Amino acid sequence: MEGIMAKTSFSGPLHFAYSKTKPFLQGVPAALNLDYTMFHADFTEPQALATNFTVIKDTGATVALSSTLPNGVVTLTSAATTDDDGGSIQTIALPWLPVANKKLHMWARIKLSDATQSEMAVGLVQPFVTNPEAMLTAAEHIMFTKADGTALVVAVNEADTVQTASTTTTAISMVDDTWMEFGIMVNGTTSIDYYINGNWVANHTANINSDENMGLGFYHISGVATGTKVAYIDYIGAAQER
Repeated sequence: MEGIMAKTSFSGPLHFAYSKTKPFLQGVPAALNLDYTMFHADFTEPQALATNFTVIKDTGATVALSSTLPNGVVTLTSAATTDDDGGSIQTIALPWLPVANKKLHMWARIKLSDATQSEMAVGLVQPFVTNPEAMLTAAEHIMFTKADGTALVVAVNEADTVQTASTTTTAISMVDDTWMEFGIMVNGTTSIDYYINGNWVANHTANINSDENMGLGFYHISGVATGTKVAYIDYIGAAQER
């Protein structure tokens, strides 16, 4: 079932989702474990998007499940003649809140047709309305952002409108039409580790939200008024120790 990771019985030791290539999943069980709250959207079922997510899009944009790509993918497509046009998805449920001495994990797999002439963000965020880019101005968030005109990704978190941010290195900038995996591990209320393609890119110890529940969000808009810009999201999920 979309959004639920389940297994009816266990034989032998419990296996975890963590691997050397996914250090942000350290400790996360790969199957049902009542010590964790877990959500994973793989977009393999037609109702997955409508049931679990709120969609916001500009007039000329489309947000839809792909009928041609494998493994379940949502596409966010801008109008070909409009700058700052696009869409966003955010989970309806808001179960995620950093808690002292508890791990909170987030993950997503994304690619952009144009890694430079576009704008995007993905991560944990308070509900946002009005337009896709309102995700950036949510008072509480823990996420990755990429501004228009650059392929560099920024690791950023904000609490009560006070922000901590750090730009990742050129070696892990986004690349046109190339899948990239983003991971976040929130270590209680004391620090946050950020990962791209399994590589650690940042650690933040300030401005960590601890009083407003968040959901999962992703947005993408075009950076120029020529050519259709498309963002693809293969999956997005989170898990937290109870």
